[in-house]
Amino acid sequence: MRNLLILCTVLLMLSAFSLVYVRQQSRLRFVALQQLERERDKLDAEWSRLKIEQATLASPQAVARVARQRLGMVVPKLARDLVLAREPQGSR
Repeated sequence: MRNLLILCTVLLMLSAFSLVYVRQQSRLRFVALQQLERERDKLDAEWSRLKIEQATLASPQAVARVARQRLGMVVPKLARDLVLAREPQGSR
């Protein structure tokens, strides 16, 4: 009977320690989850900002502005334009 009582006590202690360990692991994983969720939210905000920036920079007005300001490009004057007409392929 005494051996059974000692065995039950040891099992109860092991159970208590395992419960404490599992709860601690659960807390640590919850903290890690919260950190990952915060990082995800930051990355989502940055992704949204980058999509807006891309749409802004890809607009025809932005491309024309960059072409003028950075590249020094200008719209050619009509007198400088030369339009070439293409001959039909069967006419040769």
